[in-house]
Amino acid sequence: MGLADHFLSAFNEMNAEQWDAAAKVVGEALDERIVAYAPHQAGELWLRDMQMTAWRVRYTAPGPRTWQDHEAFRRGWEDI
Repeated sequence: MGLADHFLSAFNEMNAEQWDAAAKVVGEALDERIVAYAPHQAGELWLRDMQMTAWRVRYTAPGPRTWQDHEAFRRGWEDI
């Protein structure tokens, strides 16, 4: 759960310019023979997948479930 929290925190702190730069770097690093999208699009999809995966890990982690936990999870999904 700790790594998922770190990813979510990093994603939350990124502004639009940082997100675009990260998408570009990630997209350029992906193998273009496997990915059928332009580098920026592939990077954007990869970042979104990482963000959704981190939310899934965070939500399924064992621990107390409170109404506030569920609300925080719901608000996080609305931001994606």
